[in-house]
Amino acid sequence: MSIKNKSLLDPILGKLNFNKETEWWEGSIQRNNTQISIQLSATNANDLQKAIESGRTIFENIENLERLAKEFAAEKLLDLRNDNWLEEDQDETSPEEFKSKMSLDSIYVDSKGLFSLYFDDGDLFWGHSIETEGSISDGFYDASIG
Repeated sequence: MSIKNKSLLDPILGKLNFNKETEWWEGSIQRNNTQISIQLSATNANDLQKAIESGRTIFENIENLERLAKEFAAEKLLDLRNDNWLEEDQDETSPEEFKSKMSLDSIYVDSKGLFSLYFDDGDLFWGHSIETEGSISDGFYDASIG
């Protein structure tokens, strides 16, 4: 069964459309008056169902995952921020300030339970995005700027 060239409506993730260029299923979720884009990676119907299930798990736990992602990013990237990205005469950024400047922008999920949460950096890194990567089973394992 081909899953490409279709759209679907999920009760939790909303409407998802297949994007031929990226080969992802894409949609958006309204949360706290903000649109968060979501992308699911799947090449067949079985993988799509697994990605949807992973996406549901992430969205149902998004408050906690967002908090954990911000803590993980601050732990991994705060020294980089303070050592290399401060303006002249700018005070060092505290962990609390770092986390408060991050705002969730998009979610990427694959069929293996791996995911990335992308954040607007609030100009911590002069407009670069902050990416946190994790797995549903093991939590976060990487944070970077892009």
